[in-house]
Amino acid sequence: MHEERAAVNDQLKEVGEMEQFGGQAGTKDDEVVMMRNPLVAQSKDMQARLDQTQLALREQEAQQKAEATVVRHEHINELQADRDALAAELERLKREVDFANQSQQQGRPQAVQMVSHAERGSSQQTPHAASQSCAHRHAR
Repeated sequence: MHEERAAVNDQLKEVGEMEQFGGQAGTKDDEVVMMRNPLVAQSKDMQARLDQTQLALREQEAQQKAEATVVRHEHINELQADRDALAAELERLKREVDFANQSQQQGRPQAVQMVSHAERGSSQQTPHAASQSCAHRHAR
C-alpha cells in the first residue's frame, strides 16, 4: 500500500510538470524532451544588453551636462569680470568728463590727465581689449 501511494504521488507530480510545460495528462511522449526556446534566450540576452547600453548612455549624457555646466559657469564668470572692468573704465571716463566740464564752467581750462595702461596696472584692461577678449571667448 505504501508503494501504491508513492506511485500515485509520482504520477501526480508528473501530471503537474506536464501541465506546467504545456502538456496535458495522458498526452506525454517520453521521447520528447522539454527545452528552452533559443529565441527566448536570445531575446533576454538582447534585452539585457539594451538595458546596459541605455544605462551607459544616460550616464554619459549626465556627465556631458555636468561638464557643460562647468564651462558655462566659467564663461559667465569671465563675462562678469569683463563687465566689471568695462564699468570701472566707464566710471573713470565719466569722472574725467565731469572734471573737464566743471573746469570749463569755472572759466579756466584745466589739463585732463590721461592715464597710460602701465599706470592703471597690468590687471586692468582697456575697454577695447576687454571687448576683444570677450569676443574671442564667444567665438570658442
